[in-house]
Amino acid sequence: MSYKNISLSRPGIYVPPRTHVDPQKDPNVITNQDLEKMVDTNDEWITRRTGIKERRIEHYLGVHEMGAKAAEAVLKVKGYDGKDIDEIIFCTNKHHLGQEFKHHAGYVGEVINVRDGIPMHDEAAGCPSALYGIRAARNNLIAEKDKNKILVVAAEKLTSFTNYKDRSMCVLFGDAAGAYILERSKNPGILEIVTHGKPDRKKVLGLKRGMGFQIKPSDDFSLGKFKFEEKEDNYIYMDGQEVMKFASEAMSEAVHEVVEKAGYALKDVEVIVPHQANLRIINSARKNLKKKGSKGEIIVNIEEYGNTSGASTILAHHEGLERKIIRPGMLVVKVTFGAGLNWAAMLFKQE
Repeated sequence: MSYKNISLSRPGIYVPPRTHVDPQKDPNVITNQDLEKMVDTNDEWITRRTGIKERRIEHYLGVHEMGAKAAEAVLKVKGYDGKDIDEIIFCTNKHHLGQEFKHHAGYVGEVINVRDGIPMHDEAAGCPSALYGIRAARNNLIAEKDKNKILVVAAEKLTSFTNYKDRSMCVLFGDAAGAYILERSKNPGILEIVTHGKPDRKKVLGLKRGMGFQIKPSDDFSLGKFKFEEKEDNYIYMDGQEVMKFASEAMSEAVHEVVEKAGYALKDVEVIVPHQANLRIINSARKNLKKKGSKGEIIVNIEEYGNTSGASTILAHHEGLERKIIRPGMLVVKVTFGAGLNWAAMLFKQE
């Protein structure tokens, strides 16, 4: 068994569950029709500009608790328990005011009952944080021969710092978590990873402090599914045009780079799993990649979940497997971008 052969498991995921067959009556689902009642917008505009119809919201669990549920799910997928894990890496954005003192990886380790002595730490790199975490886990497995299995968790509650009176931001984000186990393998799994970043000199994407409105389940459904809560917090801001320009170029270039570095051609890639931030960005990257020879099918599930940050490509990967678009042995690329500004791509063979 080569120390350089590192496999990527099938993912474990957690999304806030549906509680009603009708999404208009489900407090865990924010529909475009819900947003029409909150801000000056409409379903046609949101769908045309973003491709999103629904997004999930987690009202009760913290980001660390969501991550723990995804961790439990991937352990079940592999038939392992916490004692099998040699390291935990938790990937998330910085939840400034809601950041628990104990790091998130430590909380997951407690929930899954890992043995004492293993390293547990967090990774923050915006929406590409999951790929940054996978990169760190792969490098650690190659470098440290006493490690065999590393758990990588990516969880996000972007709704916790979304201002639901900001019509440009509140249509975009949802909550979710995903997890992988990386381990030594007889056969190549992860073939190449590339990560890049540049300073956000124009301040196009980040958090700013101010008064905003967050939403909670309504006590009186006759008045609507959600009620507003006004408070001072950190809220997401974004220059949509600048992000569109940056992301379209970064994603297509990262896919080309990671494939080329691994010794393959774009035409060899069977499936591409992009960050689900905006359908227009995905379609722009699709067009650029097609010009360069890409024939791979592109997984899109943004309509149901919106942008879930680091969990985004994990949810899309899971859905690709469920829909049998991705099958064992296939050559797959995951690619993502986000705050920092950071971007990353990974080429792997499906387990």
